Amino acid sequence: MSDLSNMIAANADWFYLVGAILFVLTLRGLSSPKTAIRGNRLGMVAMAIAVITTFFLAEGPVLWLIIGAMVLGAIVGMWKAKTVAMTQMPETVALMHSFVGLAAVAIALATVLHTEQQHGAVARVELFIGCFIGAITFSASVFAFGKLAAKSWAKTLVGGWVKPAQALLFIAMIAFGGVYFVTDSLPAFYAMAVVAVIFGWMWIAPIGGGDMPV
Repeated sequence: MSDLSNMIAANADWFYLVGAILFVLTLRGLSSPKTAIRGNRLGMVAMAIAVITTFFLAEGPVLWLIIGAMVLGAIVGMWKAKTVAMTQMPETVALMHSFVGLAAVAIALATVLHTEQQHGAVARVELFIGCFIGAITFSASVFAFGKLAAKSWAKTLVGGWVKPAQALLFIAMIAFGGVYFVTDSLPAFYAMAVVAVIFGWMWIAPIGGGDMPV
């Protein structure tokens, strides 16, 4: 029975990894109007894989909590879609994206902190990808919301130092992720998540307000 559980958990990790890769491709597709439709389709496939895997392959899912969160999210989403002004739609979408990213980070952290569960190589890669994508999405979307809503704290970054700083942050994020993958170090995972949040902010901050909806 233990071998069967391990095999199911391993298959779930592979499916989650495929879903995480598809989410990366989704974000890339959504970065351009020409590829936005393809990006949306990849995102739908990725989410379907994640939901089906959680319901049928994950070990001991708390179904009432999952379904409750889905229903609550649908209610809030439909209410917001009907009440928000069309001119406020871009910042509303950005704010919703920030919650999606934060949820991904929270899930990754909860999984890492579940010390009773062994995290194999595939699981660590999936956790790394899921966490840094979520962290980048969170901070970048918060900045996009601030810029689109004309908040004073969302200041555009300019200067020749920005791109080198972005490169250093990206390298540091990958390096901490590599340390976590090799050593299963929690401090390295935390450092990777923090650097990813900073990188997400600095990655989007140089974009001007006119291009921010894209």
